[in-house]
Amino acid sequence: MKKIILALSLTLSPLSVFAETFTYTEMCWYLGKQNHPWIEKANCKITDVRNSQGFLDKRIIQAKVLDSNITYTVKSWFDSRGFMTWDSDTKKTYKVQYKVASPTIGVINQANLPPGHGITAVNNDLWVRQISWD
Repeated sequence: MKKIILALSLTLSPLSVFAETFTYTEMCWYLGKQNHPWIEKANCKITDVRNSQGFLDKRIIQAKVLDSNITYTVKSWFDSRGFMTWDSDTKKTYKVQYKVASPTIGVINQANLPPGHGITAVNNDLWVRQISWD
């Protein structure tokens, strides 16, 4: 009987129970808002939550601008409306898709990218080196 109950509970449980969390750091650039309107090199702590099939469910990116107290957070997730994003500057939820960034020569030189890799525009205010788009 215990085996049947365990099998049923595993079968009926949501896939998110089997989610895995991955945390890593990557170089990024914060493009700034209002009183900080320039590109700043930063370190990003990225936390991905992936479902049992390996697809991205949620992502949190915390950017810390080097040599300052400026921080910027972007939270993204999939829901019935698609890929949704919230950031700490606007404090609003909006739809945005990652895209190839158009970095300046200075950013390109700082990035020191291996062949075949690039810089992703997470939104209008944050570029991240070598981040997945899924």
